[in-house]
Amino acid sequence: MGRVHRLFLDDRPETLGIIPPPAPPRLSTTASKRLQSRKLNLFDSLGAAHTSDHSGTRSIPRHIHQHQAPSLNSQTAIPVAAASAEGLNHDTHSLLHDKTPIVKILSCRQCGTHLSHNGNNNLISKDFHGHHGKAWLMRTVFNTVVGDSSTRSMTTGVHVVADIDCVSCGTTVGWKYIKAMELSQRYKEGCFIVEVPLVTMRQADI
Repeated sequence: MGRVHRLFLDDRPETLGIIPPPAPPRLSTTASKRLQSRKLNLFDSLGAAHTSDHSGTRSIPRHIHQHQAPSLNSQTAIPVAAASAEGLNHDTHSLLHDKTPIVKILSCRQCGTHLSHNGNNNLISKDFHGHHGKAWLMRTVFNTVVGDSSTRSMTTGVHVVADIDCVSCGTTVGWKYIKAMELSQRYKEGCFIVEVPLVTMRQADI
């Protein structure tokens, strides 16, 4: 028979001043089965991957991967780029045309002689009226003859004016402001009224 070791009082941990750690709680068989069942249910809800036969590693479900940007092949990318370039060219073309003023040539309605134009800030205002309807206030005119001056009472006050006639056919197409009696109307002095119904307009070739 082997020798039996007896535990004396001074061999116990309490006597040596050593406090043993508490033993972990033991799960019952029922609790262990419930825990395993919960783990399986968690993997099932996430779409648990199958275990590889060769490596024995578990693959990550596809639907929980990080989102990847959709790939565009060359056939899809080229039309998009072409459409963008075409839209840019169209916008640039429209912008240039919107900023470019349309220059019009004013000609005598009777004979077609050129009388004035609306380019280079030559047109001062369109808010005037003549003897025949709408009229434009212009800085300069050409191919016209200035008649005798006379004093006329107009809606904006008393002015000294002179009729202007077409040099080719003699048709009166407006008048020239010689002098304005009121201080607020002095800006019209030396300018010309061209009556719109007496002229034709066409876009200048520039």
